[in-house]
Amino acid sequence: MQSDAEAFVLELVQALHRHGLPAYRIEDALQRVGKRLGLELNVFTVPTGLTLGIGPLASQHVRLLRVQPGSIHLGRTHALAELIEDIDAGRLDVAGARARLTEIERQPHLHGPLALVAAFALASAASAVFFGARAAEVAVSGAIGAVVGMLASGAERHVRLARLFEVLAAAAAAFVAGLVTAVLPGLERESVVLASIIVLLPGYTLTVAMNELAARHYSSGTARLGGVLATMFLLACGAAAGTAGADATLALLPAAGPAEALAPLPTWGLWLALFLSPLAFKVLFQARDRDAPWIVGAAWVAFLGARAGSAWLGPLLGAGCGAFVLGLASNALARLRLRPSSITTVPGLLVLVPGSLGFRGVSSFLAEDSLPGVELVARMLAVAMALVSGLLLAGVVVPSQRTL
Repeated sequence: MQSDAEAFVLELVQALHRHGLPAYRIEDALQRVGKRLGLELNVFTVPTGLTLGIGPLASQHVRLLRVQPGSIHLGRTHALAELIEDIDAGRLDVAGARARLTEIERQPHLHGPLALVAAFALASAASAVFFGARAAEVAVSGAIGAVVGMLASGAERHVRLARLFEVLAAAAAAFVAGLVTAVLPGLERESVVLASIIVLLPGYTLTVAMNELAARHYSSGTARLGGVLATMFLLACGAAAGTAGADATLALLPAAGPAEALAPLPTWGLWLALFLSPLAFKVLFQARDRDAPWIVGAAWVAFLGARAGSAWLGPLLGAGCGAFVLGLASNALARLRLRPSSITTVPGLLVLVPGSLGFRGVSSFLAEDSLPGVELVARMLAVAMALVSGLLLAGVVVPSQRTL
């Protein structure tokens, strides 16, 4: 018969997986909890499955769970970290821990659908700034990003839409961007599409996959990497379909006038985008309002560290430098404020992750331009590994000493 402690461990491992924790974090957390509760645990986790062995090997019983890939929820991650710390310190028994876990999982999302749509728009507009877009392109990217956000909100409520969400979102973004060229002939369509779907690009997931591979969690890392490539191809196929549809529609309309020079973005636009984009990520990842200043600060640290590293060591190692200083700052903050380092590490990494390289590479494959595609995908993997190396080195120099 299953004990209360075993039932709690099963609930906890599902909650950790549900909120986007990587394999090594889940396994480390379960080992701590199991040791405190007097359970011998062996945990094996991949993005779509959990295997939990409970008890000594000779009499071990196994629980196999089929689960969906998790999504990041920083507010609940923080609450789960506090729960694990309280169990490890002996401040909670099994009954109290189960009640706390149930309360955490029943809490409503910190940010509702309207806030998420606004965050999609803001993240897209800020990304366009980072790509060097002009003022009109930033505005168009933000508007299309809001459309993608509305599709994402609908996909959460409809299973069939969720299965095709990436394709539909990329197709819609490319189609609208193509039609806008009839009004703004000088529009850089590819950059606008890329900025519009930037939230959907699995750059952070790629970094987690490489981190899991570096931590010798080969099954989880390989499966997650396969998911990254599948998402890239879905987005690229959708964008190709949307572009073709827009071109066919434009062929039926009067020819657009000559391209006119679009007004450049003011020089302060970059710094405004660097302030607003972390706030968008804070909403998208359901972080608490009180963590907003730390999240903005982490993004600035990562961005400036990468800029300085690129000037001294080149773009590839520059990304690693950005991740290194971000890891140092996040781990030091975790030690001082007794908070999970992921609260600042995850949003901070998003100004560094190489998702746009992968999207461009896969798009080149679909356009039968293989050589640039190979180069871009190889560069994406190299940048991801540089980010992982910077984070691992930061963990050696300043360990966070916090759960999750």
